[in-house]
Amino acid sequence: MYNLLATQRLSQSMLKSLVTLCLILFFWDIPIAKSAGNSHYADGSEGFFCGFTPEPGFYIVNYNYWYTASSYKDNKGQDVAGLDFHVNVWATAPRFLYFTNKKIFGGLYGFYAAIPLYYAEIEAEQHSIELMNDSHLGIGDFFFSPLILGWHLGRGLHWTFSFDIYAPTGDYEAEKPANTLVSKNYWSFQPNLAFTFLTGPGIDISGKFTLEFNTTNKDYITPFFTKAEYSPGSSIHFDFAASFPFSSNFRAGINGFYFTQIEDDKLDGRKLENMKAQGFAIGPAFEITSGKWIISFKEQFELMAHNGPKGCVSWLNIYYDF
Repeated sequence: MYNLLATQRLSQSMLKSLVTLCLILFFWDIPIAKSAGNSHYADGSEGFFCGFTPEPGFYIVNYNYWYTASSYKDNKGQDVAGLDFHVNVWATAPRFLYFTNKKIFGGLYGFYAAIPLYYAEIEAEQHSIELMNDSHLGIGDFFFSPLILGWHLGRGLHWTFSFDIYAPTGDYEAEKPANTLVSKNYWSFQPNLAFTFLTGPGIDISGKFTLEFNTTNKDYITPFFTKAEYSPGSSIHFDFAASFPFSSNFRAGINGFYFTQIEDDKLDGRKLENMKAQGFAIGPAFEITSGKWIISFKEQFELMAHNGPKGCVSWLNIYYDF
């Protein structure tokens, strides 16, 4: 009798382990790097006047970011069945920006560098079986631009081109899901083109296009706890904003973003089909100007998501002109 009970308990334990492994394999086929977006670029970071190049000088722009989501969408934009998912990410990224007096191709030349600090927490449970529960505070990947060019073309039209580079310098531990939100462990290269159109009584219409190319994470961990090479697919991002000045130091409007992945991710050279991420968000934005300070607040509600979380983004950005 004892042996029979022991055998039943062992069978139940083995069955539970098998079910857990199957669920982990299912969820892991959605790379953890997608947990809060499979991209270095922080969608929606740019807003009012993003195509307007300031005068020569030194500037600090402090980006403060909060992201929270309680659902994870599949390839069709539907909730993953039986998945209880929560992610929260907070980040602050001081950007040190300098514009020279020099011009290249008629555009004012500048450059910047930034080092982000992150706190991330992620939880996932499927059919009452815990898949992940992790949090981490650390330094994110260093990013910089050696080339920024700005043009003021008259008739209210302004353009800015930049080339951004993200280096895998942050805290990265492949075995800990929250760390993959803090550091991606691969390089990213991003050519950007932003515009600002000023019309009427100070109405601002702005947008920024970004094309992102990524290298390979050679330290990705598979469900079988073996290393693999994970290559995120390239993606296109578009931040947009429009505002109206209600006074000389206050303006309000809308802002948001759209992004879509244009190439499949690869795992050890194998394409992960039907896994391309996509998202769209929109919300209100406000800006206050006081002397050399500009403070902006933006809220962005994700209305659509595919192969990723769907939640809400909040921004508090502070600009200072030295």
